[in-house]
Amino acid sequence: MNTYLLKILSIMIVVLTCSCNTSLELEPAKQACEEYLKLLDENKFEQASELISQDFAGTSSKEMAIEKMTTLQEKLGSLKKLKLLESNLKEEFAQRSYYELVYEVHHVRVTTKESFFVVKEAGEYRIYSHNITNK
Repeated sequence: MNTYLLKILSIMIVVLTCSCNTSLELEPAKQACEEYLKLLDENKFEQASELISQDFAGTSSKEMAIEKMTTLQEKLGSLKKLKLLESNLKEEFAQRSYYELVYEVHHVRVTTKESFFVVKEAGEYRIYSHNITNK
């Protein structure tokens, strides 16, 4: 009985170790964010929706996400320039790893501070969350 429990515990540790930490790299995370912002600026909302996570924060469907993107673009105006302010890799035991990227984004109507959480899903970098505040 004792060896049986040890085997199960060993298997669980291996599974948890392998599944928890998906190695993330900064450059692909940045590329995902910057491509997403570029597509929003070009009003290519369908294509932009391909870069968001299946669990994109606050949306229950692709159509809802596109509706939010459209409203966002109307309010902010065209993209003039962007600057990466900070990047932080967040890795926690038994949790999904993600990059938090914070940009200063100059739009025609306003300058914003935009935070992105970027995750890796099925080998692709996806936007999990996009939060905007006025600068």
